[in-house]
Amino acid sequence: MAISFQLYTAKAQVQLETGLPNVPGGQLPAGQELPSYISYLFIFGLGLITILALGQMMFGGIKYILAAGNITKVEDAKNTIQQALLGLGLLLVSYLLLRTINPDLVNLRNPNLTPTQFQVPSEPLFTEPIITP
Repeated sequence: MAISFQLYTAKAQVQLETGLPNVPGGQLPAGQELPSYISYLFIFGLGLITILALGQMMFGGIKYILAAGNITKVEDAKNTIQQALLGLGLLLVSYLLLRTINPDLVNLRNPNLTPTQFQVPSEPLFTEPIITP
């Protein structure tokens, strides 16, 4: 029992390969929060779509095995697998097309944005009132 607790604590101490951005106002410099979140959402979306397509292929495979020779169920299972493969192919082609056009479209990096500083003039700009008829 003590060994299993040690294994769980060891798993909990493993750090992610890529650190996630903090809540705005944390360690990220000002102006870097939104680009970091967009980059992580893009990478997360690619991974999520891939996992969903692989899950759909496994579901189609299970349907194919459980079809037991029923022609309509076999065709439905094959159609499910083909659609999942089409989705993965579309994801790959879109990524490669964007990378071919401009690699910066898929290599999201944080732009160097600096917050705008406004200076309030010490003297008023107009000394006389403006009267419009």
